[in-house]
Amino acid sequence: MANYEELQAMVEAYVGQVGEIKNIENIMGVIIDKIKQDPYQDFTNSKENKLLENYIQKQFGFNNVYCIWGSSSEFSLKMYTFVGLAQYWDNNKMSFIFDEKNGYYDTAHVNTCYIHLSTGVVKLCDLTAREYTAALIHEIGHNFDKSIYSSLQILFSYIKSVSEILSEKGNAVNGILNIALTTNSGKGIYGMLGKVEYDVVNAIFNKIPAIKYLYNGVVRIGDYMMRFLNSIVTVLSMPLVPLAVLLRPIASLMTINTKKMEEFADSVAVTYGYGADLSSFFIKVRQGLGISKNKKINNGIEKVLYDLLLASTSVLDEISSVDHGSTTTRTKITIQLLKRELQRTDISPDMRRDIEENIRAIEEVYQNYLSSKIKGTELPLTLVTRRFIDRAFNGRTDLIAKLFPNFYYGDGAANKYEKLEYARNSDNMEELKLYIYESCYNGYITNEDKDELISMM
Repeated sequence: MANYEELQAMVEAYVGQVGEIKNIENIMGVIIDKIKQDPYQDFTNSKENKLLENYIQKQFGFNNVYCIWGSSSEFSLKMYTFVGLAQYWDNNKMSFIFDEKNGYYDTAHVNTCYIHLSTGVVKLCDLTAREYTAALIHEIGHNFDKSIYSSLQILFSYIKSVSEILSEKGNAVNGILNIALTTNSGKGIYGMLGKVEYDVVNAIFNKIPAIKYLYNGVVRIGDYMMRFLNSIVTVLSMPLVPLAVLLRPIASLMTINTKKMEEFADSVAVTYGYGADLSSFFIKVRQGLGISKNKKINNGIEKVLYDLLLASTSVLDEISSVDHGSTTTRTKITIQLLKRELQRTDISPDMRRDIEENIRAIEEVYQNYLSSKIKGTELPLTLVTRRFIDRAFNGRTDLIAKLFPNFYYGDGAANKYEKLEYARNSDNMEELKLYIYESCYNGYITNEDKDELISMM
């Protein structure tokens, strides 16, 4: 059970590669190598994926884990998870804690974690095991988000789903499915159906190879068409930038919940030492929609076109990514989070060196992004654009979101540590009691720990 001294450890925001994290990265590396050799395999039902699910379950305490590998289409970059109701209701039944040795953990073992992954993003963007592991941990992090932003977002989603069910013009099936996927049983059924689906598809492909070759051919053609159209739309959208800038404050307010949810999930990847890899993942994905990993950019008109495309992408990334946050903003927030962690006085020398090394790695990724070189080719317009954004806004264009507080584990950990020390050394027991309740609400301690500490006062 927790005591007063343990409370200061429970606000820790950085734990590094503890427990099964390294095993998760290693098995992800095996899967990625196989994707790059043949992306049209059944990865969902592979023995490697089963190991990946087991490692995730053991590290984070989930009751069940379903990792479903989606379409091999290069343009299909979707990676997502479903947030469950148990994160917000019935706290006596479910307990999410932040443990100082292992990080985030579901102590009640009742939550089902469903994660949809993509072979397309691995193939298109030439991702490393660490980069995709960072993205995976980011998605896992959403399952531990108990913030007010996440609560409001799921409430709005419920209202929308109910309106679809009741409306004559709405999609009742879609509304019912969305509600079902917020429950553990719904996520479990969806996960099992996903495994059965790939079993059936794989059986058909093995039985009739011609269908597989036809499917792969259609997918490849679709990839090239979608990437070409995406490039055209990106450049043609530039005249709308002034209007988008005017509307951005409103858009930022309307998407503040999702923006803060993404910040929290990013912080989870940072917790386990994958901050630099997550930033590298964002950069590769944002650039990968328009440029193939194997493409060598020649001088002349081709270089000009790619320069215009990436410069446009950089601008639109800052303006239109209000719901998830731009590449520069998310990278800067990651650096700031780790620098605040260095203010603490209770971390070991080894951990301090680990955090400093992570900060240097993230800053190196960010500087490489600003250098605007693709395959060794300098892109001057992209360079000027990215440098301007960095100088003008210090890399953070989330001016509205910065006004709203964060509610993720470890946010301002040094300040929380100082607050606890002040409360412990003062005669104000009400202040200490308030801190204990706050720690329980944010998931640092369980309800049982809270009751025990209050009874000791």
